[in-house]
Amino acid sequence: AATKLGNPTCVTAFVTVGRPKNEPQAKRAKVEKPVRVKIRQIMVQFVTDPAKKVMDPVRRKPVVRTKHEAELLLVDALLHLQKTPSDFAVLAKQLSECESALKGGANCGDLGWVSRNSGIPAALESVFFAIDVGRISDVAV
Repeated sequence: AATKLGNPTCVTAFVTVGRPKNEPQAKRAKVEKPVRVKIRQIMVQFVTDPAKKVMDPVRRKPVVRTKHEAELLLVDALLHLQKTPSDFAVLAKQLSECESALKGGANCGDLGWVSRNSGIPAALESVFFAIDVGRISDVAV
């Protein structure tokens, strides 16, 4: 199943992995805003209504944490990544509740290439394209 971006019951941290390699260097310098970026994520779900079950598709278990607990979990992960950014894939494998966490190695959490105006929620698109390559976003809800 595809990753549903903008899930209202999750908090996420994103990292921009790169811009298209086929984009000439001269064009990269002229273009302020890239048209596509490659994104990886760590997505942690939470429950807003105990009557509605939220399932972790990676571990196949019900999610029981609150929004606050999910945010704290990701903030701890971000603090770790500030010291050791190379651990992104490791943390995505350990924490992420998105099927992209099932990818192996450095591809863990990889959402692939995302284009502007491709139907993803505007709030997430603005986060994706505001992050410099190799940088990690703050927690996005």
